[in-house]
Amino acid sequence: PWPYSVTAGATVKTDTMAFVGAPFDGYLESSAVQPGSQVRAGDTLFTVGTRELMLERANIQAEIAQASRDAEKRRAVNQLPEMQMAESQVAQGQAKLEQILQRVKAAAVVAPMDGVVIEGEPGKNLGGAVRRGDTVIKIAALSALYVEAAVSEKDLSRVAIGQDTRLTLLAEPALTHQLKVQRIIPQAAVVDGDNTFPVRLSLDGQPGTWWRPGMTGVAKIAIGWRPLAWIATHRLID
Repeated sequence: PWPYSVTAGATVKTDTMAFVGAPFDGYLESSAVQPGSQVRAGDTLFTVGTRELMLERANIQAEIAQASRDAEKRRAVNQLPEMQMAESQVAQGQAKLEQILQRVKAAAVVAPMDGVVIEGEPGKNLGGAVRRGDTVIKIAALSALYVEAAVSEKDLSRVAIGQDTRLTLLAEPALTHQLKVQRIIPQAAVVDGDNTFPVRLSLDGQPGTWWRPGMTGVAKIAIGWRPLAWIATHRLID
């Protein structure tokens, strides 16, 4: 008998992602982050230009001042209907002004959580137009990393929950990490012409500080002891 393991390609993934977009239509004004940058919740990711909003705010403030003066004049001559119309214009202007101020406040877009930037480099597109809802930066949380192995359909029947697994990542091939099979996902995918199923692996302990989503490597799932003759010939027999 000899220890037998199933070999599968593995990828580091994360359960928690944040898709950060522009708060309103505008253009990119500044940004200091790039893919690979580690950010904390509340850090500024990029800013959207507010020059047009500031001009609009000035115009609305002028309209409010004019409507307020008109309301005072109408009150002085006891023209109540006209005074009420002017006061209504003041209220409408103040509501518009509040919306403008909220946009100006939201122009500096901040990170919603701790993590690392894995996609998006707005600093290379300063002055470029952005639309509300479009994803500008994608952030992955490093605290929710896990490993997913693509196990061939030919070996899937031998894989079971709880089996020990050794992982080696291409980023640091000298290190071996111990994992366990957490669950088998019934969702087939073709990888290099082979029908595979994703197997989620849980890590015993904390991942390395250098781990990043998207890293790849090789996972060896321990199946148990098998005769050498079976190991050498089971593919042909199957």
